[in-house]
Parts: sequence; structure tokens; C-alpha cells
Amino acid sequence: MSRRSAKSQAAVPAPKRPRLDGWHTGAGSKSKFVRSLNDLHAQGILAGPEVAESTARRHVRSTAEEHANAKTPYGKVVQHFDVGVANERVECVDPAAWLYYMCTISVAFTAMMESIVDGGARLRVMLYNDGVVPGIPFRPEHARKIEAFYWSHVVPQAAGTA
Repeated sequence: MSRRSAKSQAAVPAPKRPRLDGWHTGAGSKSKFVRSLNDLHAQGILAGPEVAESTARRHVRSTAEEHANAKTPYGKVVQHFDVGVANERVECVDPAAWLYYMCTISVAFTAMMESIVDGGARLRVMLYNDGVVPGIPFRPEHARKIEAFYWSHVVPQAAGTA
């Protein structure tokens, strides 16, 4: 086969994805999230009627509160507890409550979790702590510095994999 015929038989490239002008990147607020959804709608990627930003922001807030306050056998998904320092309270997503709640609202999530713990394997939780400085991290004054605690589930390795 000649080089010319090989080129003519090359696969047709896939069409380009629509360009998302003004896409909002980075960490954001509910307003940025809503603007991003409106941008996706304007590009034709999301269907349905466009909603006013203030209405959508209220809906996002109420939906987030609804999920955070969902009751499970392990308590609410987002729990508050005292840390013993000057009446400071900390918000935390309880891993057991979150897992239970996610399994009640998502069939796909439930199937994924069942596949992970198939055969009676126990699900392990990993904790990680880090200091977070929003804004300019090298700034000498760290008034907004917080200690963040992250958690994740450790997925068991399949037998025979490295």
C-alpha cells in the first residue's frame, strides 16, 4: 500500500467539542456555579429553560442544605461538633452517613460500592490533614488560614495486582 492511499484511508477526525467561552474555572461560589450552568445552557450543552441567576442560586443553596441535613442511621450527612476552643464548632461530612445517603439516592453509586466490597471486604477510610491558606499562600499574614481534614475511601486492590 502506498503512502498516498494510507493517508486517504485515515479515519475522519471526530468533530470538535463546542468552545466554552468565558468558562468559569477554579474554586467557586454558588454564583460561579450558576453562571457556569448558564454558560453551558447558552452553548447548547444543557437543555431546558434558562433560569434567572438569583432563582438558580436559591435553588442550589436549598438543595445543598437538603442534602447536608439528610438524616441517616448514622446521623445527618453534615454534622457539627465542638472542638473545645472558645466555642468553636466545626462542620464535617460524616463518612458513614454520606455513604449511606449516597446509596439511597443513586443506584449507580450503590452498584459501584457493592462491587468494591464484594466478597465481604471491609471498606477503609483514610484521613488526611493539611493547612490551607486561601488567596496568596506566601503572604506573611495568614488571617484566613484553616486546618482542613479530608477523608477518602481506600479501595481494596484486586488480587494479583501490584
